[in-house]
Amino acid sequence: MSDLQKKKEETITGLIAIPLPLFNKEFPIIFFWNPKCGCTTLVKWFYFQIGILEQANQYSEWIHTFREKVYEQQPNLKLNLKNELLNLKKDTYKVIRNPYKRAVSSYIAALAMPEVMIQIAPDVKEGFSFRQFLYRLVEIGVKREVVNSHVAQQYVDGEELFVQNYINLENLNSELRKIERKYKLLQSPLDVLTQSQHHVAQKMNTTVKESVTDVNLYSFIRNSTLPPYQNFYDAETKRIVFELYEQDFIMLGFDPDQLL
Repeated sequence: MSDLQKKKEETITGLIAIPLPLFNKEFPIIFFWNPKCGCTTLVKWFYFQIGILEQANQYSEWIHTFREKVYEQQPNLKLNLKNELLNLKKDTYKVIRNPYKRAVSSYIAALAMPEVMIQIAPDVKEGFSFRQFLYRLVEIGVKREVVNSHVAQQYVDGEELFVQNYINLENLNSELRKIERKYKLLQSPLDVLTQSQHHVAQKMNTTVKESVTDVNLYSFIRNSTLPPYQNFYDAETKRIVFELYEQDFIMLGFDPDQLL
């Protein structure tokens, strides 16, 4: 066994942990992904391409329920994925996102998801500010093995041994169209697949000017519009996000000086 293959064997466990990459033996691509990086659109697109989107929608209006309870429970899915990655005859892609934007989306997700709040702030019952959220992450860290994947860093140690292509979330729709043409896939209804009430950007009012760095937005997350990403940042919160997600900036090629 070559040194490279040994390194892949040592690394792959972290790559096929939850959330599992999107994989089907008959599909030419393996897609790596993280929550808060366009994952709902991506999962819907993948299921459309392999012919099970209607089944998934009938199972639950929330696509990830089908993913977790049905698709990822297939016998030998994880084993087949591991073998495919070690042999790497399929092309691999990963959707990534500007860490400054994703940190805001992770904060909103934490406010909306009790299972995340219990993990990072079990003493908090009705939310906290973005700054306080970041302070909690400083205490516990952002590695996948210690914090919920909606909050964890995007980069996984050793992923560069497996991931061949990266797609920035901002370019997801156009890149999916290119992939459809390149691999002669079905042309998907992206205008439908991209609609989700969980997309933070779709709720943002870009005309709002006030800073919300220290505002508890718990009461706003369900029915109200949200301020734009930049309103969550001052010098300290920008520094903390860079320090927390430094590996995302460095390994995934994001400019830490480019806020949004």
